[in-house]
Amino acid sequence: MNQFKTAIIGSNGYIGKNLSYYLFKHKINNYDFDINKKTENSWMKYSNLDVTSKESFVKICDDTDVIFFMAAITGTSDGFECYKKYYDINVVGLINLLDYIKNKKKKPKIIFPSTRLVYEGKKNKTLSENDKKKAKTTYALTKLVCEETLRMYADFYNINFDILRICVPHGNLVNSNLSYGTLGFFLKRAMNNLPIILYGDGSLKRTFTSIEDICKIFFLTAKKNILSNSVYNIGGHTYSLIQVAEKVALKYKTDVNFIEWPKIALKLESGDTIFNSDKLDSYLNFNKYQILDI
Repeated sequence: MNQFKTAIIGSNGYIGKNLSYYLFKHKINNYDFDINKKTENSWMKYSNLDVTSKESFVKICDDTDVIFFMAAITGTSDGFECYKKYYDINVVGLINLLDYIKNKKKKPKIIFPSTRLVYEGKKNKTLSENDKKKAKTTYALTKLVCEETLRMYADFYNINFDILRICVPHGNLVNSNLSYGTLGFFLKRAMNNLPIILYGDGSLKRTFTSIEDICKIFFLTAKKNILSNSVYNIGGHTYSLIQVAEKVALKYKTDVNFIEWPKIALKLESGDTIFNSDKLDSYLNFNKYQILDI
């Protein structure tokens, strides 16, 4: 196993950093890359890499077995104004990587994180990988474009890939910093003695997955030495936003306040996103997801 070599492109982001630390703890020969010239993370074997530059990819060793392409700009309404940056990094960045490896004698497997935001949500209904898609943000649209781009290059150049769709991650393996996204927003307000704000009645549901489970699944998928070229939902446990907000509020002795949906936020909201992960759980023989621990 010591000869197994991986690379993370986008290792300074939330999931990339946690994945890097997870691989380090499991003694995997991993190399980290991101746009920054340096990293503050002492365990990383780090080099800077600009995904918008084809020439940057020469820094990746030819004997790399798996590349985790974590580089991306995330966001909501700002994507309508900064669309070029989203496409340059999220889409062109991935294509630059695929173009670099397409004619290699040894083509590394690509593992690509996607998002719940590619789906059209269904009220109280679980979503499987082939359910209806509806991107409401530039970020979500770039993820769909990347998914199709991976399929296209796989068909034409025999590049193996797995796409792992993530709903809502929580936790942190690296330090005590707040969780990212939904839970991070709740915790930040509560820890600063501010009420947690929920739009509407807070009944929207999400599948929450611990960052440790996400890292383990990425690692197990990397080790899976078969031709997959498929997309998988990562599972977890499903909660309404009010359930999560009340857990946080109870712990930090604060309140939960409800306000009307802002018009822009309502236009961008995808509805309930409840993941069915049967396909992934069978693929990896994985079904013990950690519960949400506030």
